[in-house]
Amino acid sequence: MTHSQRESRRIRRIEVEGLFGAYDHRIDLNPDGVTLLHGPNGVGKTSVLKMTDALLGGRPSYFHGVPCSRFGLEFEDGSSLALTPCADKPTSRKRLGRRDHGASAPERRPFATLDLAVNGMRESGPVYLNIHDHAARVATRFDFLDRTSENTWIDLRDGEPLTSTDVLRRYGRSQEPLIDDIPPSSETLPWLGTFLEGVNAHLIEAQRLMRTRRVHNRASILAPELMSISSVDDCSRDLKRRMDDTVAEYGRQARELDQSFPQRLLQRSSAGFPVEELRRRMAGLDRTTEELKNIGILDAQPRRPFEIVDDIDDTQRGVMTL
Repeated sequence: MTHSQRESRRIRRIEVEGLFGAYDHRIDLNPDGVTLLHGPNGVGKTSVLKMTDALLGGRPSYFHGVPCSRFGLEFEDGSSLALTPCADKPTSRKRLGRRDHGASAPERRPFATLDLAVNGMRESGPVYLNIHDHAARVATRFDFLDRTSENTWIDLRDGEPLTSTDVLRRYGRSQEPLIDDIPPSSETLPWLGTFLEGVNAHLIEAQRLMRTRRVHNRASILAPELMSISSVDDCSRDLKRRMDDTVAEYGRQARELDQSFPQRLLQRSSAGFPVEELRRRMAGLDRTTEELKNIGILDAQPRRPFEIVDDIDDTQRGVMTL
């Protein structure tokens, strides 16, 4: 997929029907800026965002626990992706797909259907529950469950490691099926994985604004306490530390270059780079300077472009090279 295709695949519209058995939403996104969702509590604002993230993240198992009759996305390039739950999706707590001795394997039944339309082509396929995605949806109800890998979780209260199966057994509700490991839909439906490569989506959930960190103090050296900290404050402190370290390293390197400049100038073995190479490097420096100004690292003060003339002499080229 080309870069231009990736750029063009932006969401134009989000549609959901029968959400919680009561709401139909059609959300047209602002193509030139930010779109704000507002409405009374309980109408599904957060659910719509989570459903969008789950579908674009290749995790349609999330929809097994969301009451709705259809969820669809339309993109600016004219493509569309929709998920429609089956009327008879599995609800029992038996294991699906495991072959028992002396008995035939239970039929593995999909709980939804995915439909894709792109470039005049249409694809459709069934969606099965995946144990890891299912466990992730269950874990969102418990702040003390932290995911460390696809099939590994940790209970922040005591540090106990858990598998996806452990999470479902301990914290899954009685009506949620305990299932065998089924590959993600992006693997069983290759066209879905290909399509999703051209879409980038990021969801910042409310609880992700807080982090849980183990801290040691004199009273509990061997038993560290769990403390909640603001992710915004923590990231800000980390960014400031990185910037301070970089500025300090810049200062150290600048002093070394200043001190060695006379010696390097006298010991140069040639007149320096050709004029075209000097211009290319200066243009690269100008681009980097503008990027740093745009993100606020450097002061946005006007600077006259540095022009290198064709008749620059060898001494000047030597200085410019250094």
